[in-house]
Amino acid sequence: MISEMAVILREQLMAVLPDFGQHLGFDGTDIASHSTGRVSRTTGQTSDPDADWGHHETQGVDAATGKAWKKIKRWFGYGLHLIADTQYEIPVAFELTPASVSRTADLYGR
Repeated sequence: MISEMAVILREQLMAVLPDFGQHLGFDGTDIASHSTGRVSRTTGQTSDPDADWGHHETQGVDAATGKAWKKIKRWFGYGLHLIADTQYEIPVAFELTPASVSRTADLYGR
């Protein structure tokens, strides 16, 4: 239902803002589930069976010390992938996926 509303609202915006959708940006974020991600012994599932484990790696070099660093973030839940009009700062499209779906490889390859 929310996806259908987003399509209708996008079409209405395109009718009144002729340049809407010409300047786009892509980003994503994690949405943690309230579930712990632990599998129940009795059911064999987590309390949120649509969610799963994801991770995001960031790395670089410290400008002051020259030492390499790496940060790995792990969470149980979902990923929100968003395309927005950067001029009006309004979402154009979105996709909510299990956390293990890559922001780049799986979405750009579609």
